Amino acid sequence: MNSYRSPGFVKNASLTTGFDDISQLCRSNPLGGAAALNLRDIVRLSANLPGRRIRERKPALVNENFVIYGGLMRPTAVLRAAGGLAAAAVGLAGVAHADPNPPPPLPVFSPAPSDWSPNFDIWPYNTFTYRVTPEMVGGMSDSCQWFNAQFDPLMGQINEFNRNLGDHHDDYSAAGVQRQADAVVANIDQSTAFLAPRVKPLIVTNTPDNFGPYSPIYGGESMASVAFQLSRIGTSIKKKDPSGVTHANIVAATGWGNAIRDLGACS
Repeated sequence: MNSYRSPGFVKNASLTTGFDDISQLCRSNPLGGAAALNLRDIVRLSANLPGRRIRERKPALVNENFVIYGGLMRPTAVLRAAGGLAAAAVGLAGVAHADPNPPPPLPVFSPAPSDWSPNFDIWPYNTFTYRVTPEMVGGMSDSCQWFNAQFDPLMGQINEFNRNLGDHHDDYSAAGVQRQADAVVANIDQSTAFLAPRVKPLIVTNTPDNFGPYSPIYGGESMASVAFQLSRIGTSIKKKDPSGVTHANIVAATGWGNAIRDLGACS
């Protein structure tokens, strides 16, 4: 006879049976397979083995939190008491929403001299070089500096506000929500005021080469789209739109920001 010990962290739960008997129990297990068996299943099913009876030991202490009893791991009184206190704390925490603090103002951004240059090695941008102007290069360079410094902090503030608005059932009059909205909008307006004149020359429209509206500079369309979506987010919050409405523009702004990173346009 071999001694079968349940796997893992269960201690002192050995059963006086052989491995052949365990295999027979697994085959007769209606749940299918050994993985579905616990100690209680083995004890119960062993009654069907001729001349065999698996004996389960008395309750065995695993640690201060768990004991083995009735073929199952059960919490001790200490753990049950702690769990009750934790559940009560969670229940109380879920009753009220904390008054959100407005985010801090973003510093006014001033671009520094940069040696950034657009990527002309990728098609079709290598065919657009004749359309690229110094104004475009300067605008994209300044926009990239802003993007690397302030896009993530601004989107973090926007996402936090929109989650908080949803938690308050889209009620702008709830405690602290409007103050948070005003602070976020101020940072959005400051950012779009910086970006707008710099991304405007990045898009070429009504050109004789029949490409329609496009950016001849690598990553220019993505940067212009980031600025556009930020302005839409600011307008949505000013209109007191529900969080679900603003969320669509948040997703779009995040997507265009990811595109800038994936392109390496601001590297």
